[in-house]
Amino acid sequence: MTIRAKYVKDVEDIAGRVLEIRHFRGTFHTPVRVLRGSSREDKIITSKDCRGVVEVYARLTPNKLKRMWLNLSEEYLFTCKIRRAARKAQDYELVIAIPEIEAKPSSRLRNSVKVGECILELFGAVEVDVLCTPIFNRVNERYVLPILQGFLEAASTIDKPIALLIPEVSRDLRDRIVKMYFELADRNNNLLTNVICVDYDGSNPVTRYSKHIFALKLSKELEWSLDEPVVIYGVNVKFSKASHKSDEITARDLVSPFIGIDIIGPNHRRPVISGDVADLLKQRDVEKKILSTTNYSYLTIEKALILRNSLPELRSGVITINSIMAMKLSGKSRFEEEIRLYNAEKSALEIARIRKMFSEGDVNPKSYLLRKPRIKTDKIVCKRFEKCVRLISRYRKMISRYKMKKLTDKILF
Repeated sequence: MTIRAKYVKDVEDIAGRVLEIRHFRGTFHTPVRVLRGSSREDKIITSKDCRGVVEVYARLTPNKLKRMWLNLSEEYLFTCKIRRAARKAQDYELVIAIPEIEAKPSSRLRNSVKVGECILELFGAVEVDVLCTPIFNRVNERYVLPILQGFLEAASTIDKPIALLIPEVSRDLRDRIVKMYFELADRNNNLLTNVICVDYDGSNPVTRYSKHIFALKLSKELEWSLDEPVVIYGVNVKFSKASHKSDEITARDLVSPFIGIDIIGPNHRRPVISGDVADLLKQRDVEKKILSTTNYSYLTIEKALILRNSLPELRSGVITINSIMAMKLSGKSRFEEEIRLYNAEKSALEIARIRKMFSEGDVNPKSYLLRKPRIKTDKIVCKRFEKCVRLISRYRKMISRYKMKKLTDKILF
């Protein structure tokens, strides 16, 4: 199976676009927010216009891999869990699998290549449309390349499409990973060259600007050589790692479609909490924030309740501020899950609105973004947004000249 992408609309004022993604089960348009395959999101986000991709994610440790290697029943339970998550996808939706390796930095992996082969075998037998190369959480970098090598070499034995996922590693290692992947892609037809996944490590493309620019440049260089759009899928995208510091912060994740992300994946990264923050959490109950698409911000519950009459998104949709407050009486875990589902629904609705705005052109996307109250006051967002626009503009001109030259050559011939 192959993934094909074509332009529906290139939005000149921003670094955004609408792509039509075709795969063997259907078609959808980007930008789109990914549904988690292992949660209630498919019950909350029911509109077909808001759906398109389902992500099946699994966190693995060396010990867990060893247990599954030695115990067939544990391996069977794992693959059954992945299959159940994948089956939540509608017929037209693309199912993407994301394996993550988590280990202590001091952990020693005796046979790193075998670890990569084992991950490929586990996911290769599951019905997903695209399997990404693993991401890494706290794994010693000396093991990363051998794991990926084992994974990619074993991938040549299956027919499943594989996509490169750029992990959270040093710049030198990142360059070596990309080089190895595309060298192997020249020999293995199932290694996709028109889909790039990027691990934003529980942050967002605005905050992780350097990494995002690397992905943008790589995608444009590939588009130059392939003569077709290269899809960028953001993994572990979240608004901020500092949710305890303020009662309102900018929703930087919502800027993603305006600066080149085609598919926005949910965040699975568990925060590493420092000692002083841990003490703060013990002293008071720090609540998760909820999304305001009016302001492009995340608010504490207390501030949201104060502003509820001026923020219509709090009172509309499947999950509202009232249902969140009702869950507060049911316990902390159910309360926080309701907030997460509220944010997922509102984010999906907003990105569907952005896609429509990109396609129809009735509203200027740049003006729409820069009018949002929190965006107007966030100097970092505005500065980096403009840099992304300038970068994409240069590549647009280069590709346009290249296509014109090809057309002229054909006419002369």
